Amino acid sequence: MKTERFFLRVEEFDVEIRTDVPEYARLVRFYLPAHVRAKPVSSPAMRLDVRRRRPVVSEEPWGGDFDFLSELWRYGLAWRADVPARRATVAVDDRKRVPPGLLYHGGLLFPFSLLAQPRRAALIHGAVVSDGKRATLLTGASGAGKSTLSVSFNFAGAFCFTDEHAMIRGGRGGVFGARFLSRVALPAVSMRNFKDRRNRFSWEPRVGKYFLKPAAHNRPAASCRIDKIIFPRFTLSGRTRIRRLERPEVLRRLLLDDYYYHSCHHPGSSGRRHRDLLTELAGSAAGYSVLYGPADVRHLPERIGELP
Repeated sequence: MKTERFFLRVEEFDVEIRTDVPEYARLVRFYLPAHVRAKPVSSPAMRLDVRRRRPVVSEEPWGGDFDFLSELWRYGLAWRADVPARRATVAVDDRKRVPPGLLYHGGLLFPFSLLAQPRRAALIHGAVVSDGKRATLLTGASGAGKSTLSVSFNFAGAFCFTDEHAMIRGGRGGVFGARFLSRVALPAVSMRNFKDRRNRFSWEPRVGKYFLKPAAHNRPAASCRIDKIIFPRFTLSGRTRIRRLERPEVLRRLLLDDYYYHSCHHPGSSGRRHRDLLTELAGSAAGYSVLYGPADVRHLPERIGELP
């Protein structure tokens, strides 16, 4: 099987990717077109090797040092990361077909987040939108409406870095939403909120979602300090309710994040750097719980923008 080699340019560093899994290479290029490069700009800061391998025995398929996340392993995917060496290896069981979403998450996002931690950076399950000076992080459980709200922010004039997998990094004066730009997607049910903007989306049948066209993302934005953290929750009834959260509650909610969980449970990581970053974020940004309904989607960016 032919091995592909390409690079991701993220912020000021390069990520080298080598893979013999064509579907994996296609997914990375599809979701991260702004970052894919044929050649590196500088010496790669980290490396990901994604290979097809057949397990030896069912109990410990590729050795005890691989991380077997229950959902990923069930579909034939495992990975290990050597953080000091800045390298991760992903093993894909060649007898199984790994669903595209799991291949992208487990084959790129989880190990990338772990390797980024020595650089005071990590991924978080959330969306980052920016007005060019300050950034807002929308985070929480799946189904809370992060993608819908990020599109609403975009149509209100904000730049949308990502709607699902945000990169945060520590810096002078706080924690920043980094320029990790992925394609913004909406399920068909959410398109009812944007019927008048349907021409700004394209339908991707292989994924089963509508994607915001690149030209609709508004002006490019540099990394911006996160000054608000929004924990949205969608409801079919009731009026918008916004509640300011105390710092301990903000941190408690941030520590429920998927990426933090996996960094704590990987054999090569204690999660300490990740927790330090989330603690800094909770202390430097204002946190809010936002309960909203269908009629509020288009108006929430203005209300959130007015919050102190």
